[in-house]
Amino acid sequence: MLHLCRAHTGGTAPDGTMKRDLRQSFLDDDDSYGRHRAATLDTIEEGDEDENSELDIMGDGTSPGSGKEVGTATLVGSTFQMANCAIGAGVLAFPYAFANCGLAVGILMLVYLIIIVGATQLVVIKAAAVSGAPSYEDMVRRVLGAGWGKVLEVVILVYQLGACVAYLDVVADQGTGIMCAYGASFFGSYCDGNQTLMRAILVAVIAFGFCLPFSIPTKIDALARISMIGVLAPIVMSCAIVVLGLLDISDRGMAAVVYNLKWVPDSETGLHDVLKSIPIVLFALQSHIVAPSVYKEMKPEIKSVKNASIGMVFAYLMVGSCYMLTGIFGYTQFGNGVDGDLLKTSTVLSQSKGDVLVAVINGARVFIALGSLCSFPLNHFPGRSALLNLAVPGKPLESLPKWAFYLEATLFVAVCYGLAVAVPQISYVFSIMGATCGTAVMFIFPAMLHLNLPKYEKRERHMTGDSFDDVVYADGSLVDVASGRRAQKIDPDEDKTNSKAKRDTVCRWLFFVIIMGMGCFVVITGTMSAVQDFITNLLDA
Repeated sequence: MLHLCRAHTGGTAPDGTMKRDLRQSFLDDDDSYGRHRAATLDTIEEGDEDENSELDIMGDGTSPGSGKEVGTATLVGSTFQMANCAIGAGVLAFPYAFANCGLAVGILMLVYLIIIVGATQLVVIKAAAVSGAPSYEDMVRRVLGAGWGKVLEVVILVYQLGACVAYLDVVADQGTGIMCAYGASFFGSYCDGNQTLMRAILVAVIAFGFCLPFSIPTKIDALARISMIGVLAPIVMSCAIVVLGLLDISDRGMAAVVYNLKWVPDSETGLHDVLKSIPIVLFALQSHIVAPSVYKEMKPEIKSVKNASIGMVFAYLMVGSCYMLTGIFGYTQFGNGVDGDLLKTSTVLSQSKGDVLVAVINGARVFIALGSLCSFPLNHFPGRSALLNLAVPGKPLESLPKWAFYLEATLFVAVCYGLAVAVPQISYVFSIMGATCGTAVMFIFPAMLHLNLPKYEKRERHMTGDSFDDVVYADGSLVDVASGRRAQKIDPDEDKTNSKAKRDTVCRWLFFVIIMGMGCFVVITGTMSAVQDFITNLLDA
């Protein structure tokens, strides 16, 4: 954490020369973060000897040195927040992804991507802890520079907008299905053919009646309760799909079910099918964007990389289990004809025998719709941060008037509503967003953060109060930062220390090459496959 303590020079503020030099170094950063720190530094008066006070030059509203962190989130709450950012509408597309790849390849692909995505999530958590950034885009801006921060803000805005559009699509699809199942006599002709008008009215009520009010709170911890609902609802829906799948296996027999399954991709279209499925899975695993905000708001006594990593592991265990069970039993029950939105598959109700099973299907619709509703505000939170940073650069969000948050939430929800009505097929949204923006925040930016984090840590030592004293670097050397002179080595085994530093550098570059290579591959191939599939279906229609 980069805080300038008034007591770091013996109970007094930095003298005029030090202050001017430090202020200029902040301004040289040429970003909103640097300008904020320079403005905060200007408030320090020479000779101020308040040893118990500490200035926040990070812009995150915390003061670790004084024990006055504002974080209030528990480890359980933080775990559910990270899980809720990933789980939700994406669960509906897993039977479709497994049908494309084959059951065996689909399961292996899910496990492999969870491991890789978990590794990049650890990088994000560590970078959040080291930089003290309150959001993903602020973290990138501090570590990688203002230019990359702007790029990421655009990526996050587009990605979160796509996610929220998908959630409204899910609510519309499941809501119209429930309304027509139990109110066909009331809605009449609206349920017989084109349901566009009914769908548009339902989405409008949900978007402006529920999503808008919950998109206004300024702190992510305010969404903790609906985060738990957002996680539990898809899990309940997944359990319903598992029950239906088991009943279907009992009815048709294990041999008949296994015989009709596809275990590996088709020989002719297999590569295209797999490439089309990878972005769908990635879209459903993304919780990187919200991780810095979740870490920032953890309680002081539990805030650590270790605890945040534990929460991340449990979050992916919940999410991965839900996805795998839904993918397996959704595919075994509905076969290769499963829709990109599981609960829209035409064979669902026809294969369900009896009113009880029909009720289970409609109950699953209710839960997945509820989970999507609860996921909308949480996914809007980082989108709002990116949008406001682009709209009013250089100004801390906490200083904005309340009407700015009301206006932003209204515009964001209105745009999501228009796109949800215009793009009703969520599998296309999953594929394109996962291949482009999702890959960027899950692979490309974490790879760059991992490579540049040591340089950032070293640079920040020059900019803190500690930089006016001798600083011991990771390579074992003692440096007089004020004069730039290299002092005597404190590590007698210089060769051993240098060898370790070289190994660390090689490992960082290896991680960078692997993750960056995967990211670029998914962006190119996944986008081409998703767009090709979208155009083909559009022409066929």
